[in-house]
Amino acid sequence: MGLTLDPHNDCLLLLYQMGPLGVIAYLGMLWKTFTSAIFVSRHGQDRWSRAFAVSVAGLCAGVLLTNSVSNSFVHRSAPGWYFWVLAGVLVAEFIDVRAQVRAHQLAQWRLRAVHSEAAG
Repeated sequence: MGLTLDPHNDCLLLLYQMGPLGVIAYLGMLWKTFTSAIFVSRHGQDRWSRAFAVSVAGLCAGVLLTNSVSNSFVHRSAPGWYFWVLAGVLVAEFIDVRAQVRAHQLAQWRLRAVHSEAAG
């Protein structure tokens, strides 16, 4: 009989299969997805993107909780694929929103510079 490992916990399963660096990389991707969702929820231009970002932030919390107590996202691939596809769409939205915010900040900075030159 072969020995199999089933820790009933995705964090422990990742630690066993990929080591500490794999767990750190996985948690880092989850954290970046969460922080991107928070950014989009605050700076998104339309209601849909803000609502989608809040939903993905909630999913990130749910995935972390689920990974801590069961093995349904790493061991069973379908829920994990659905989550990471949504996370990818969110990161694409984050890149777009971040570019818009930076362009707006640059325009404000240039406007201030023009006003300070005109006043001085």
